[in-house]
Amino acid sequence: FTAECRVRVLYPAPSVTLSCTASGQIRIKWSKIEGVDKYAIYGYEEEKDSWRLLKRTEASSVYWNNRVNGTAYRIRVIGLDADLHEISDYAEDGKKITYYNQPVNIQASCTEKGIRVTWDEVESAAAYRIYYKTGDGKWTNAGTSFAQEGGTEFMFTDVSAGQTYQFTVAVLDNNTVSSAYDTIGAEAVYLASAPPVTSVSGSNGGIKIVWSAVTGGSRYRIFYKDGSSWKKIGDTEGTSFTWAAPAAGRTYTFTVRCLNTDGSGYGGSYDQKGTAFTYTAPPSLTGTSCTEKGIKISWAKTAGAAKYRLFRKNGSGWTQIADTADTSYTWTKPVSGTTYTFTVRCVSKDGSVYTGGFNSAGRSIKYIKAPAITGLENTKAGIKVSWEKPAGAAKPPLPQERQRLDKDCRYDRRLLYLDRGQIRDFLYVYGPLREQRRCIFYQRLSVRGQNHTLYTGAFDQQPDLDVQRGEDQLEKGQRGREIQDLL
Repeated sequence: FTAECRVRVLYPAPSVTLSCTASGQIRIKWSKIEGVDKYAIYGYEEEKDSWRLLKRTEASSVYWNNRVNGTAYRIRVIGLDADLHEISDYAEDGKKITYYNQPVNIQASCTEKGIRVTWDEVESAAAYRIYYKTGDGKWTNAGTSFAQEGGTEFMFTDVSAGQTYQFTVAVLDNNTVSSAYDTIGAEAVYLASAPPVTSVSGSNGGIKIVWSAVTGGSRYRIFYKDGSSWKKIGDTEGTSFTWAAPAAGRTYTFTVRCLNTDGSGYGGSYDQKGTAFTYTAPPSLTGTSCTEKGIKISWAKTAGAAKYRLFRKNGSGWTQIADTADTSYTWTKPVSGTTYTFTVRCVSKDGSVYTGGFNSAGRSIKYIKAPAITGLENTKAGIKVSWEKPAGAAKPPLPQERQRLDKDCRYDRRLLYLDRGQIRDFLYVYGPLREQRRCIFYQRLSVRGQNHTLYTGAFDQQPDLDVQRGEDQLEKGQRGREIQDLL
């Protein structure tokens, strides 16, 4: 009797790994074992508490499409011989993977710290893996976000200025990718630091914000702070923007941020502190008048103004005269007989920027210098006063009431005299002489207005006669005697 004995060699269990592909298939992969001809793949059916044969293959990986979100799958792989007999060991519980739906609505935006990636939550997911790539490169692991810690966002900080990044997100289970993922993902161009605002100034058109260009930046968005949030003003491809809707007297804070080329997202961070600026209305000119020192220009106080800058018109442009914190200024360099036009504009405290616009029409005045008195002489009819006619002076009309009182008038200019420290005036000198009084005479040219007298010249407080004002008399030596005024 001859007996035949066949010995079956038991090979070690294949090492199995499970993962999801971009399309959502479950990829089952194992290590090949020398001496094994084929492999049998089994899936555990929990409702039947049994293992079901899924496939036999000579390959070392297969894909499985039967999956449901949040469902755990267990896979077992066993080596076979040529007759399909099992000849390897296997993991008793198999290899487990839980399948999840693909994360959607992936967004990437630049911040001052890097690129912030966000996505919609996937039900039951405990962790997510974030991938990035540049150009045509491969997806690289950027990091992990755990639902209970970071939720559905991730900050990517390994950035380079001007570089374009793509991001995608997959669900992670037991450190294994367990969902499909978007092969295109979200794109962001990181443009390094925020565009630095270099100046903010006021103009007749509003507030002008200027900033430096950022490498790779093609579009910019301008914001102003509204309470605790930033409100969009506008977008531009340039490096300046004029906001036409500010309120005068209000302080605004501005910041600028780069946009992606198509304007769909941000391409850089922004200055969270921003640049503050107080916008002022054009100062309202209230008056121009001639004084003994020059032309006095006055204007109303402007809300929010730190200082004012005075200009005079020079052809088609404006020439700066001076800065002042007051609401009036006397310009001491006018030429008699010349008409000047003035305007005022608010400036910052250090005078570096304008904080508002200006009255482009300005306010005009013809300057007539103070007439210089050339002589005082006693005559039988009274005191004769002589003076030089200033350039640009014209003979004014006489007030009717003075014409009736003054039939024998000899002079055609308004006169002023100093009487015990007070300036008093009379239009003409007439007699008879009534009272002795020492006086000093001045002259002021006048033009009749509708309801008032507008003075276009200034009285000379120091006429060229060596008059001592405090004594109300002429000094000794003036024509050898004192001049007496008898009125």
